[in-house]
This record gives sequence, structure tokens and C-alpha cells, in this order.
Amino acid sequence: MKLLRIVRELQFSHPGDSAVIPSEDACSFLTEEGHRVLLARLKKNEEEDEDPDEYHPHHDREGYFVTGDGRHIRLCDCLSINCTGCHVPCKQCHSRYCGYVCQRGRDFAPEKIEIDADDAEPIYHPFIFRKKSKT
Repeated sequence: MKLLRIVRELQFSHPGDSAVIPSEDACSFLTEEGHRVLLARLKKNEEEDEDPDEYHPHHDREGYFVTGDGRHIRLCDCLSINCTGCHVPCKQCHSRYCGYVCQRGRDFAPEKIEIDADDAEPIYHPFIFRKKSKT
């Protein structure tokens, strides 16, 4: 009985769509010509995205948030202006301002924080201009 159960567990079971062989289009970047096309697309996207005058929220080497007008502000990742650091000390810099990722040299900033509760409103970043959503 035990041997039959072990043999049954070793039998092939259909993996579903996870074992589907990809089409030629999906693998076209593996060829030299497909790789060139992929690189051209990536370069075009980079050129469209990069605007040297556009502000990108980020933190400096010391972990201060750099605003659009160039000011350096110490801001906790909870996005509260008056917070003196409410997170567990960072593994890299030992600061209590860092959330999940260390703020030192970070090239992004959280736009908002959402809390999983019925009546909780999202907390928006106080120094990042956000676009109004169409609702």
C-alpha cells in the first residue's frame, strides 16, 4: 500500500500552461537581429523618458529628501513632516527614518502610503506634486 502511494506521487502530473513552449515572437530577442530591435526600442524609450529639466524625487548621500527647488529635508518614510523617526533602525545606516529601503542615495521616494483599513485615507508625500485622478 505504501509503495503504491509513493509510485503515485512520482507519476507525471500535467503542469498546465506553465510548460507551454513560447512562440517565435517571444524568443525573437534571442537572435542577433531581434536583440538589435530590442536595444533600439529600449534606447527610444530612454530618450522619451529622459528630460533633463524634469524633477525626479530622490534622496542625497546623507538620506535627506531633495525637493524640486533643491532644498534638503529630513523626512521619515511615514511621510509625516514632524516625525523624528518611527521605523526600526536601518541595517545600512542605522537611521530610524528609513523604511523598507535605506534612504541614503535612494533614487526614488514613496508617493503615498496606503493603510489596509476601511476608513483610512492614503497619506501623500508632502513635497511631491501629485496629479489629480479622474474619478
